[in-house]
Amino acid sequence: MTRSIISFIIGAIVATVIGFMMLPSLMINETMSPLPFDETVTKIEANAKALGWKVPKKWKANFQANFKKVVGVDIGPTKLLKICEPQAAVDILKHDRYKHLAVMMPCTIAIY
Repeated sequence: MTRSIISFIIGAIVATVIGFMMLPSLMINETMSPLPFDETVTKIEANAKALGWKVPKKWKANFQANFKKVVGVDIGPTKLLKICEPQAAVDILKHDRYKHLAVMMPCTIAIY
């Protein structure tokens, strides 16, 4: 009996450690695009819009141009698209218990 309890506790600890180690890879997904940079940006934006997501112009950030201007360093082609599906956001944020998820909104996609 004691042995099975100890085994259970050790198993739970190992599962927890593995879960915390894998968590970052579950939140960030990196995929190589078969398209050139500008076409990739255009395609992601078009696909998002086709699915009903919003991609406002004010939510587009050109990191390459911004860093060149601010610190004089060219980091290479790097853009961020921030996309939002308004009804999904409302469905989540109307509940106080989920308001902390606002920090992850809108969804940000980095293209580099």
